[in-house]
Parts: sequence; structure tokens; C-alpha cells
Amino acid sequence: MAENKNEDKWAKAVEELFCDGKLKSHQCKVYNKDRQSNNTDENVKPTNEDWTVEEHTEPLKALIYRSTTPAKFLRCSCENKKDIETLYKLMGSVCGKPKLIISVYGGHKYFTMDEAIEKEFMDSMAEAAITSGTWIITSGLNNGAAKLIGEGVARLRALESRRENIPFRFDDKDTHSLETNHTHFLLLGDGKYRSEQEEFRKIINYPKEMQRSDFVTYACSLEQCYGVTILIEGGTNPCLAILNDIQCKRPVVFVQGSGKMADIIASLMDLTERNEYSPVRSVLSKRLSVGLI
Repeated sequence: MAENKNEDKWAKAVEELFCDGKLKSHQCKVYNKDRQSNNTDENVKPTNEDWTVEEHTEPLKALIYRSTTPAKFLRCSCENKKDIETLYKLMGSVCGKPKLIISVYGGHKYFTMDEAIEKEFMDSMAEAAITSGTWIITSGLNNGAAKLIGEGVARLRALESRRENIPFRFDDKDTHSLETNHTHFLLLGDGKYRSEQEEFRKIINYPKEMQRSDFVTYACSLEQCYGVTILIEGGTNPCLAILNDIQCKRPVVFVQGSGKMADIIASLMDLTERNEYSPVRSVLSKRLSVGLI
């Protein structure tokens, strides 16, 4: 009975925000100009126009969401700060106000870590996950850091057993299943989110993590909430989000020994702390040369 009430609470909150016009979702109605097409219909042939949310998408008449176990699921648009506020309102209405938000970046496909560091990470994140008022935000994918966190939580039996349930899966061969021990999944369409960072986005080709960073920033400004960012491994992708978090004076933890960007930054911090400035360039050059970024 309690489970049904929780399901109804999620569905009710989603539908209310959708009816108020605060939650919305779009689908693309044209082909990308770089795609090859043999279609002769002029209405669906690729064009040379720059893609925009306003001109090249159409709103869906109903949101795609799921309120049953093993996890709540929602696909919606997230194009500006107002959408961030709406998503926080939704999550707060079903999960309660957070006291601590831990945002974990990096550690995706083919991610490996030293066994001792991996165990310490899993145990620590699991302990945090079962603490009242804690939200942990990850990629939600069934690999890398998100998978380790989910497995750590499952080991502590913080979530009920869901062996009979199948994780969400997609047909595309380049996508992944979702980690089953997470409680909520938000699939966000970013459009041109944070377009003022366009030049930096062109360099690193990664605007999406800014949604998560701005979500935590908004939550911490609204509530008596503490935000912490953790970087596991990672390449150039999380750079903009990490920079934003540092500028917001949010604690950022770089897991040394996890590889790639986290190791580079941790090494530079060690050198700076010891006032050993001269080796910095050689250390950075060496790590870059072996393809760690």
C-alpha cells in the first residue's frame, strides 16, 4: 500500500507540473544536416539550417514517465534555469528536502580502479546514500562510477531486493542499460542549455553536465543544503561543470588513483602544496602524452 502511494505521488506531481506548463518535452521534427538520406520528400530532407529547439522540434502531447518500481523515470526538456527550478520542485515533492547533495562525475565506460580504492569508494558512497536527507546524483548508467555506487548501496541493503526486475534498456547499440539500484532517472533534453558558454562548449563539446551543476547550485541556494562534487577518473567532459562548482565555492573532491583528469589535477595540487612548481609542466605533458585526457 505504501508503495502504491509513492507511485501515485510521483505520477501526480509529474502530471500537475505538466498541466501547469512547467514540465514539457519535445521531439525533433527534422533530420540533422550531417545525416545522409535517400528520402526524396522535400519535407524530410536534410537542410543547411542551424538546429534550434524553437524551429526544429515540436512539443509532445504527453510526458513519458514511469511511476512503478524499480525506479521512477521521466523524460523531459531542460532548456533553461526555470526548468532546473521545476525539476528541483518535482524531486523535492517526492523525496523531501535534501540536506546533502553529492554529485559524482566521470568514471563511465571501460572505467577501472585500484581494488582498494574501489572498495573504499563503494563503502563510503553507500554509507552516504543511506543517510537521511542525502541525494546522490550520477549518470545513472549501469557502468563505471554509477554502477559502483549502486552496487555499494545494494550491499548494505539500503534498497529492497529487485532481482526479478529488468533494468531499462534501449535498442541502440551505443546506449547502455540503467543501474537498477538508483531510485529516480531524469532523461533531459538540453537544447542549447547555457548557451552563453558556447565558445567553451565548442572546445570541449560538452554542455550537458551544466544542468546537474546548476541543479545543485539552485538547491543549495534555496535550502539549508550542502553540496559536494566528486570527480572519478574523467576526461575533458566534466571540465565546465567542475569549474562552475569551484567558482560557486563548492567542495570538489578529486579521487587520486582513479585515473585520467582526477589524477592530473590531484598531482598538480600535490605539487602546488609542496611549492614544487617547476615539475608541473613535465608531469602534465607526460600524462597528456599517454592519452589520459
